[in-house]
Amino acid sequence: MSVFGIGMGSISNSLIASQNTNNINALMQQLQTIDQQLSSGLQFSLPGQNPQATSSILPINQDIAAQTQYQTNLTTDLGFLGTTDTSMQTLSTSLNQANSLLLGGLGSTSTPAEKSADAGQVGTIISGLVNTANSTFEGQYLFAGSASQQPPYQVLQSGAVLYTGNQASINSQVAPGLILPNNISGVTAFGGISTPVSSDVNPAVTAQTNLSDLNNGRGVPAGSIQVTLAPTAGPSITETIDLSHAHTVGDVQQAIQNAFPPGDVTVGIPAGPPADALQITAATGTVAVSDLNGGKTAQSLGLAGAAASSITGGDLNPLLTLLTPLAALNGGTGVDQTHGLTLTDGSQQQTISIAGDTTVQDLLNTLQAADPNLSVGINSAGNGLAISTRLSGVNFSIGENGGTTATDLGIRTLTASTSLSSLNLGQGVPVNATDSSGNPIPANLEIQRRSGTTIEVNLAGAKTVQDVLNDINAVDPGKLVASLNSVGNGISLTDNDGVSTGPLTVTNNAISQALGLAGTQSSPDPTQPLVGTDVNPQQATGVFNLLLQLQSALQSNNTADLTRLQPLFQQEVQRVSTVQGNVGSQEELLTQVQTQTSTEQTNLQSSLSTLQDVNMASAISQLTQIQTSLQATLQTAASSMQLSIFNYI
Repeated sequence: MSVFGIGMGSISNSLIASQNTNNINALMQQLQTIDQQLSSGLQFSLPGQNPQATSSILPINQDIAAQTQYQTNLTTDLGFLGTTDTSMQTLSTSLNQANSLLLGGLGSTSTPAEKSADAGQVGTIISGLVNTANSTFEGQYLFAGSASQQPPYQVLQSGAVLYTGNQASINSQVAPGLILPNNISGVTAFGGISTPVSSDVNPAVTAQTNLSDLNNGRGVPAGSIQVTLAPTAGPSITETIDLSHAHTVGDVQQAIQNAFPPGDVTVGIPAGPPADALQITAATGTVAVSDLNGGKTAQSLGLAGAAASSITGGDLNPLLTLLTPLAALNGGTGVDQTHGLTLTDGSQQQTISIAGDTTVQDLLNTLQAADPNLSVGINSAGNGLAISTRLSGVNFSIGENGGTTATDLGIRTLTASTSLSSLNLGQGVPVNATDSSGNPIPANLEIQRRSGTTIEVNLAGAKTVQDVLNDINAVDPGKLVASLNSVGNGISLTDNDGVSTGPLTVTNNAISQALGLAGTQSSPDPTQPLVGTDVNPQQATGVFNLLLQLQSALQSNNTADLTRLQPLFQQEVQRVSTVQGNVGSQEELLTQVQTQTSTEQTNLQSSLSTLQDVNMASAISQLTQIQTSLQATLQTAASSMQLSIFNYI
């Protein structure tokens, strides 16, 4: 740093003083700048002091803030998953303990008293797992889905376990463009909801149907179509019709019809059932429809076609929505709303009327209000309802109430198409059983008719309930009649030859028991059926349902049920192990992302430091130089400004 000298010559004192002041001020300003850098550790404090560096620092600071948030998210997510992993380990250990009790109960030396004691231990396991399933982290219930402010599992007075959570994922962003869940739902971990009862109810197309709901939800691409009308008399008319602003089927109908003179062309929905397509018809002559410029609007509407008097499209497969009218179900034939349906959910048995319901939303509201323990909605395919129970340890079924309501809604739990192998909680019907030598065991249903004669119906090869009905109905058509129960679920048998009034009996054997038909109808009225029992109850999936069944089987010394449960426990142990492995994989992935984020954060901090942090050694050296220069300048100024009173005379 230079020391500024001042020549004395003929320079005035005021100029000398001004130069001294400027030199001192410049050095003082440099000294202040260095002092500020040393105290703050930054090269500059205001953007205007270094605009070029500032333009680079701002995006780096934004990236650092984002990385800091990612780190916070990752730390929280790993905490959630770590606690989840611990809970899954507890679940796995408890399942193995319960499985040991099951195997002990199957042992030939286990007494009823010992099994009863084991049932008590199972009860303790259930209580412990309910607490585990209600685990929390940072005040949130791990297994409740998005309903994380309340415990997801409750033990009711009946002993059943109710799941009140949902299956939503809790997601967080852990890296640019990477969003991952930090939870698994209770259904995934512990179970608690039955497989939804559902089937395709084939919603019809209506004028109110949204275009976005057509074609299984793929919708109709916006665009224009070309329609050519060639009447019998007169010239052809070709119109380009813009459908890009159409939202409903009714909008399409109106747009096409308005493009032509009234009555010349009609767009409608063919009378069903099924009413699932669009149809365009010329009043006279022909009509042709095509897409423009490679579009697919007409094709997606099912209207594209060469000249013809009428063009009828294929099934547009509209999605079932909450606003779908019940009258539009089953291709437009609607639903039996007169009789209602029967519902059994554990100890709760009731008849539900849907007479006042208009839409799917109305129906779901009615079902939910009748039984709050139900899970109600629309299935994942978007073509039917989805009804489940949230209760573990109970039987659940939906049947008729003298009509076809449950069947029309696609939610009857026992139908003609039900597989025999799925009956009796998966034990099936032994229609294809073999002996120890591999020889077929006769699959005969023995029926003692009202006339006193006995017949045997061979059910070998039957696969569905309908097959059973067909085999029985083929014996004496129109007189010996098998059908589904008109109320509830099961198979009914009627024997009316117009003469006999004796009892109708189905002999008790493995086949009749599995079909729920063993028993006698003693009424002399031949129109009164022998009503079978429901052999297709639904149950919730998961550990609580299995444990409650195990507890009941041990308490009642039911070896057959213990035998049935053994493979189910093995499957559940394997399922839980798979879920636990998935949680571990998710933790590993988040740990890798955390490491990468930490590295990126370090690199960003290094770049930021290069741009804005001061070099302390260099700054101290500059400070020393400036201080030396300032001292020398002050001394020079003092020397040059040694004035006396004579300067003022």
